[in-house]
Amino acid sequence: MGVRVTAVVISHDQPTFLAETLLALQSQTEQPQKTLVIDTSSSGDCLKVIEAANLQGISLPPKTKLGAAINAAIIANRLAETSTDSAQDTASDWLWILHDDSAPEPTALAQLLAVIEQSPSVAVAGPKQVQWKNKRLISQLGLTLTPTGKLFSVVSNQLDQSQHDDVDDVLAVGTAGVLIKTSVYRQLKGFDDSAPPLAADVDFSIRTRLAGYRVVAVPLAKIRHAELSLKDERPKSWLGASSKTALRRAEVHLRLAYLPIAVALAYWLILPAIGIFNAVLRVSQKRPNQIAAEIASAFWGFFTIAARLKARKLASVPGGLKFKQLDRMRATWRQVRTANRAQAELEQSQQLLAEFEKGEQTESVVAEKGFFAGGAAWWFIALALVSAPFWPIDSAITGGQLLPLSDSWFDLFKRAGASWQPIGNGFFGPSDPQVWLLLFLASFTFWSPSLAISILIFLAKPLAFAGAFKLASLFTDRNWLRILAAMVFALSPLLAISQAEGYFSAIVLAIGLPWFALACCRIAGIGSSRLATRGQLTSQQTWSWVGVAGLLFAAIGSTAPNAIAVLVLLLAAVAFSRIKKIGYLIWVGLPLASIAAPFEWFLTVGLGHPLAGLTDPGVAAAGPQLPELLTWMALGIPLVALVALLQRRLGTAIWLWVLALAAVGAAWLVSRLEFVSAQSTVSGSPLANLEVAYLALMLLAVLAIDQINLLRFTRLWQGLLATITVATSTVLFVAANLASPVAVHWSGSRVVPSIVKAEYDQGNLFRLLEIKVPADAKANQYAVRLLRGDGLQLEDSSVAYQNYAAELSAAGSKDLTNLASLVGNLVSGNAASIQSALDENSIGYVLIGQTGSSARLSDLAVSLDSAPELEPVGLTDFGRLWRVRQPQVIPALDIQDSESPWSITKAIELSVLGLFVLLALPSPRGRRRVVGDSNIFDSSVEEVQS
Repeated sequence: MGVRVTAVVISHDQPTFLAETLLALQSQTEQPQKTLVIDTSSSGDCLKVIEAANLQGISLPPKTKLGAAINAAIIANRLAETSTDSAQDTASDWLWILHDDSAPEPTALAQLLAVIEQSPSVAVAGPKQVQWKNKRLISQLGLTLTPTGKLFSVVSNQLDQSQHDDVDDVLAVGTAGVLIKTSVYRQLKGFDDSAPPLAADVDFSIRTRLAGYRVVAVPLAKIRHAELSLKDERPKSWLGASSKTALRRAEVHLRLAYLPIAVALAYWLILPAIGIFNAVLRVSQKRPNQIAAEIASAFWGFFTIAARLKARKLASVPGGLKFKQLDRMRATWRQVRTANRAQAELEQSQQLLAEFEKGEQTESVVAEKGFFAGGAAWWFIALALVSAPFWPIDSAITGGQLLPLSDSWFDLFKRAGASWQPIGNGFFGPSDPQVWLLLFLASFTFWSPSLAISILIFLAKPLAFAGAFKLASLFTDRNWLRILAAMVFALSPLLAISQAEGYFSAIVLAIGLPWFALACCRIAGIGSSRLATRGQLTSQQTWSWVGVAGLLFAAIGSTAPNAIAVLVLLLAAVAFSRIKKIGYLIWVGLPLASIAAPFEWFLTVGLGHPLAGLTDPGVAAAGPQLPELLTWMALGIPLVALVALLQRRLGTAIWLWVLALAAVGAAWLVSRLEFVSAQSTVSGSPLANLEVAYLALMLLAVLAIDQINLLRFTRLWQGLLATITVATSTVLFVAANLASPVAVHWSGSRVVPSIVKAEYDQGNLFRLLEIKVPADAKANQYAVRLLRGDGLQLEDSSVAYQNYAAELSAAGSKDLTNLASLVGNLVSGNAASIQSALDENSIGYVLIGQTGSSARLSDLAVSLDSAPELEPVGLTDFGRLWRVRQPQVIPALDIQDSESPWSITKAIELSVLGLFVLLALPSPRGRRRVVGDSNIFDSSVEEVQS
C-alpha cells in the first residue's frame, strides 16, 4: 500500500511568505495527496493567497495553538475515523507540517518519503533547515538538550558542504517541514497545547522516542526557513511572549516535565531564585537584554506548576522507555563548547561585515604602539616622581575637602546609602552619594580605609596621564602626540591646584573624565582609523563599556555634581554622532540616578533646596577665583585649538568647542553660587567644570596638530603648534605650583584625642562638644560642633546634614537653642548649672580647637576651668580637653547604631551598582562573546547564552 501524505500549512498573518511557501509546495517532485492550509490570521490577506492557489483553507481564531490547528486539519481530512477498516487505511498516512515561512526545496518531500519507506520504525522525520535568504547556511538539523537541560541545535550556522548528508537519529526535530506518521500522532495524542510553543515540538519528539519509535533528521530534504517567530517578527501573541522569554519557558517546561519527580519539585521550589541568579549571570555575560526573559520565565514556571505536572502524565508512555535511557542522544559538553566557539566567530564576522557595509572601516590601517611599547609607561613613572610631595607619609590626608575616613570599613559600609545619619544629634536623611565612592576606594585598603584616599591623591597625575593617553588614542595614531597630549592634561594647573589644596572632587574628575569619555566613545564606536584593525565592538564588549561608563559617571557625578550637566552634554554629543547606539548610552546614567535620587529628593522635596545638590561633598571649601584661572587658560592652548576648526574633522572639533565653552559657562555659574556650610555659606568651586574644558581644549589641540597638512611644511607647523602647547602647559604648571603650595597634610586616621577615641571604642557612647575660635571671627563669636566620640570623618561631612541643620537653625530649633545656651554659659563662665544641658546632649567631653588668637583661647580655657561639671584632661594634639564628671549615655544614638545597616533604598542602590560592576568586568578571552549553551534554533546572536 502506498504512502499517503497530507500537507498541512499553518498560516498566521504572513501573506508574502505564505505565497512563496505554497508555490514551493506546488513545485514538489513528489506531490502530497492533499494540502490543507490552516489560517489563524487576524486579517483576510492570507485567505486571498490561499484562494489564489486553489487550495482548501480552514480559518481558526488567531490564538489557536499548534496542536489544535493540526487536529482541525485531521478532522477536516477525515483521518479521525475509528473503524477497523479505516484504521488499516490510515496506517500509511502521514502528516507533512509546514509553516508559512518554511518553503521546501523541490525534492524535500521525495527525500523524506525515501527514508520512511526504507525504515518502517521511523515515525518522525525532519528536514535540513537552511536560511531563507542563503540556502548555503544550515540553521537547524535536529534538536537535543544539553547536560543542563537547555535546548541545543545539533548543527547551526554552518556552511552546507554536504558534511552532514547522512541520515541520523536525533532526540527531536522542529515542526517546520516535519513528516509525522498519523497513527503515531493519534497514539501520542498529538502536540501538547499546555506546553509553551517552542517546547511542543521537542516534547512530541521525546514522547515519540519514549514510545519506541525513531526520530530522524534527513539532510537531503531541505526547506528554507525564515524563523520569523525566533526573530520576533511575528506578533508577540504568537509565542505568548518575546522569543527570548518563550525559549526560556520551553526549557523550564521540559525540565519540569521530564526530570525525576523529586528533582523536578526541588527545581520548582527554587525556580524564582534560579531566575534571579541567571539574570545576574546574564549581566556578567554582557547580555542584560535577557534579564527580563530569565526572571519572567522562572516565575512563569513557578506559578504554572499545575500545567507542568499535567504534562508529566502525557509524557509518561505506558510500557515505553525511561527518559534516562535517551541520555546518549543529548549534547555533550564538548559539542556545546565547539558550538559556542563557532558562534563567537560567526558573530564577529557578521559584525565586521555589517560595519564594512556601513562604510565605518574604510580608513587605512595604521600600526599602533601600546602604553608600554610606546614608552608611555616611563612618563607614567616620571609623573609619579613629580608627585613626590604627595607621597603618603601617613595613612590619612587632611586639608581642603579632605578628612580621614572611619577606621572600620564596615562602618563606612553602614553609612553608604543609609537613611539614618549619626551626625550631630542624628537625623533621618540619605547619605551623600559620594560615600559609595569612598566605600569603593576604601575596599582596596580595607584594613586602613583612609590610606586609599592618600594613595589616590599621590597617583592623581599618573592616573590622569594614563586616561588622557588612552583617550587621545581615539583622535590620533601618532604615539608622540598621544604622550604629549596626556602630559599636557596631567600637568594641568587645575589638577596641580586641586592636589595642593585638597579639592577631592576636582581630583576625582581629572582621573575619571578621560576614561569616562573613552568609554562613551567605545560604546558608540567612535575613534581614529586604528579601530579598523580590530573591528567594531561586539554586543558583549559594548555592554562592558556601558558598565565602565556607568560606574565612572556615578563616581564623577557623586563627587563633582556641578559637572553633571556638562557630562550629560558629552553623552548627548556622542549619542547624536551615533544615534543607533542610543539604546546603549541611555543606561550610562542609571548608577548615578540610583544613588543620587534619594539624596536629591531629600534636598528638593524635603528641604526645598534643589540647588543644594550642586554642592561639592566633603569639607566645605570655596574654590579659587575664576577670573585668574580663566586668564591662565586663555593663553596658548586655546589658540592651537582654534586651528582644529580648519581641519578635516570639523564636526568633532565643533562638538569639542561646544563642550569647552559650556564647561567654562558652567564654571562661571557655579562660582557665583553660594552653598550652605558649617561657616554659614561658601562659594562654589569652578575647578571640576574647568577641567572638563581643559580636556576638551587638549583634544582640540591634538586634532589641530595631527591633521594639519601644508605640503612640505607640515612637520614644521606640527612642531610649532606642539611647541606652543608644551610651552603654555609648562608655564601654567609652574605658575600653579608657585601660587598654590602644598596645603594638605598627613596624619593618622584618628580625628579626636586618643582618650576620647579609646572610650568610644569601648562602647561608651558620649558626644564631644568642640568649640573653636575662628581666626577671622568677631569678638564673642565661636564655631561649635557636636560630634560622636570617634569625631568627624569624611563620610560625616554631609551636604544633606548641612542643609538640614541650616533649616533647623532658621526655624529656631529647640535643640540648637539649648546647645547655644550651653555654649554661652560655658564661654562666659556663668555659675548657672549646665549639667542638665550636658545630659540632654549626652556630652562627655569638651574640646577647644587650636585655631584663633592665644588670648581668646586662654580666656575660654579659664571659663571652662571654672565650670564644676567639667574636669580638665590637659593639652592634646587636637587642643585642650575637658571631661564631664558625670556624663549621660546616648540611648537614642545607641539604638540607631544597633539597627541593621540595610534598607530598601540601599539594597536597590547596591544592586544597581553590583550589576554594573558585573557588566564592567571583562569576560575571559576564550568566552568573550558566548558563555554556556549554544545557539538555539536560529542564528541570531541574541540567543547565544547559557
